[in-house]
Amino acid sequence: MIRIAIADDQGLLRESLAVLLEQQEDFRVVGSAGDGVEACRMVHETDIDVLLLDIRMPLLDGLDVLKELKRNAFPGRVVMLTMYQDDLYLRKALSLGADGYLLKDSESETIISTIRQVSVGNRVLDRQVLDHVVQGYLHERGRSPGAVPELQNLTARELEVLTLIGSGLTNPEIRGQLYISEGTLKSHINAILRKTGARDRSAAIVLAFRAGLVTPS
Repeated sequence: MIRIAIADDQGLLRESLAVLLEQQEDFRVVGSAGDGVEACRMVHETDIDVLLLDIRMPLLDGLDVLKELKRNAFPGRVVMLTMYQDDLYLRKALSLGADGYLLKDSESETIISTIRQVSVGNRVLDRQVLDHVVQGYLHERGRSPGAVPELQNLTARELEVLTLIGSGLTNPEIRGQLYISEGTLKSHINAILRKTGARDRSAAIVLAFRAGLVTPS
């Protein structure tokens, strides 16, 4: 059983999420909070496996709540909720230890799948956010995939896969982020290697850095 708590200042959203999640046999909603201070109190008083945490909340925003939770070694997983495809929020949330990042208008299946994946230790980013961040990296560097000749024939999905490979994710982690099968992922990787002329995964990672899809950490 996955114990879930929801922290969001929109009461209707909290209620809607609770109804959706309670329909899953392996989910149990154990707490609800309408502001950041209440969220911190709830976490200290409740056994929680996954916390859905709004970024913008009164009294204490979600990023400050996340910082507090990590400082106090919160043992559960935290999935940030937001209405904004803002890569600054995303980078800050990930740097503070968020396990997932979802847009509030995500499909029900995406929300359910994300909770299950983060509960077993995977990190999951909303696909819309990932697309936005990839394009932002390219724009910051004044580049496009076509600016690196080897990448000009890649599809948008193949660019996503290459970005995740360059970020150091394993195949299971990439499948979890993109919600695709093992066979589909292998097809994408083979297409990337064939189209770019990369000999192996390491060469593909070099291309991802050259294109600005990934930055050194």
